[in-house]
Amino acid sequence: MAFARSRFGAKGAPETSPPAFLAHVWVWWLELHRRRTRGFGVCPLSFPEIAHWSVLSGACATPFEVGLIVQIDNAFIEWADGDQTTAPEPSSPLPTRPMTEDLFDAMFA
Repeated sequence: MAFARSRFGAKGAPETSPPAFLAHVWVWWLELHRRRTRGFGVCPLSFPEIAHWSVLSGACATPFEVGLIVQIDNAFIEWADGDQTTAPEPSSPLPTRPMTEDLFDAMFA
């Protein structure tokens, strides 16, 4: 889904907007995303979560639209996983002195 990949900064993906006739799917995904459970990272939206949201919100999502929500979510997870693997550069260099007993005592005594 080119739109979702462009929104999440995929390399080489042009900046695009969702087609007008599918904009509601993007809004639905945003609603679901804001209620996403989080553990040790980003958890994908599950089909039961999507089904319960559909019932509670009154949104009558077709199987095609659910598939689009899953594709958008997959693109987001791929982006989030890639973003988390890039470690920022340290702001100051790490100390290069070897740890000695005196240095340890000075730091933690």
